[in-house]
Amino acid sequence: LPWNPFVVLDNETHNYTGFTIDLLQELAHGLNFTYEMTSPPDGQWGIEGKNKSWTGLVGQLQHR
Repeated sequence: LPWNPFVVLDNETHNYTGFTIDLLQELAHGLNFTYEMTSPPDGQWGIEGKNKSWTGLVGQLQHR
């Protein structure tokens, strides 16, 4: 999720830039791994529900 200056989304190109993206690219290069950037369907960081499951980005991590 965009969080300036760490993650910035260019709405025209749909590319991410920023400090976190630069760090991720360096780690991927140095540790030889690839990644795919996706957005949470609801566009939120996450809210814990009654059943201890989360929405948003935290929910995506929780559900792998």
